[in-house]
Amino acid sequence: MAWYLITYLVLFAIVGIGGVVDDLQCRRSRGIVSGSAIAVVIGILCILVFGIESLGHALGDWLWPILGLGVLLEILSNVGDIRDLSRDVETSRTIKIIGILLAIITTVPAYVMGTIAAARLNS
Repeated sequence: MAWYLITYLVLFAIVGIGGVVDDLQCRRSRGIVSGSAIAVVIGILCILVFGIESLGHALGDWLWPILGLGVLLEILSNVGDIRDLSRDVETSRTIKIIGILLAIITTVPAYVMGTIAAARLNS
């Protein structure tokens, strides 16, 4: 796997784990925290599948449903974070918006990589 994918993988993991920790600190429900954690794992899997083609072959037909689940969980997590902007009084609104934007900026490429990897397997 190329060095830039490893660097991105580490950055993605740090931001993703930070999001899960934030969900725990905000006392969000177990379902939401679990969904965020699963989305982080799926995002990491997308990066790995892009960099390690044999992993994609091992997942086979399961790659598309896993990718869809990850995207759905990310959307639900971000919608929840946006809704919490008005309720959170401890953290400034600007910091929360920066956190949400950072999460989106780091997450989208992972799912694009997963989509490219899945499309490569089907071609």
